[in-house]
Order: sequence, then C-alpha cells, then structure tokens
Amino acid sequence: MAGVLTAIGGISIGASADKPRRLFAAIPLGFAAQQAAEGIVWLTIDNPAHATLHRAAVKIGCFGVSPAFDALLRKKPPGLR
Repeated sequence: MAGVLTAIGGISIGASADKPRRLFAAIPLGFAAQQAAEGIVWLTIDNPAHATLHRAAVKIGCFGVSPAFDALLRKKPPGLR
C-alpha cells in the first residue's frame, strides 16, 4: 500500500503547477510514510532484536507524519508573521 501511495504522491506532485498545490499534492506521501511505518511496527512487534527499529517506527507512525503535515498545511492567523 505504501508503494501505491508513493506513486500517487509522485504523480500528483508532478502534475501540480504552483507551490501551494504541490504541498497539497504531497499529502499522499505522508500517508505512504505512515503506512510504511505501520508495516515495520507489525513486522517487528515480537522481535526483541529489532526493538530500536520498532520504537522508531512507532514514533514516526504515530507522531511524525500527521503533525508535520498539519503544521505545513495550517494557515497562519491574521496578524502573525
């Protein structure tokens, strides 16, 4: 699933003309990163040898992708620079 979302994100970024639309078109790439992190979590859940990779994937999947895109897409309130 992550590969399909990556392809869709690449195609939509290539088809977008200006910067605001490119940022919006990059949203599927964020979902692809989340899906890849989730896959790593499930593959390493019962393997103590991959505990570090598992913890990193949990942090990326839960905390890394969604807040980053939310911050990029959020408009600044009037009066703030």
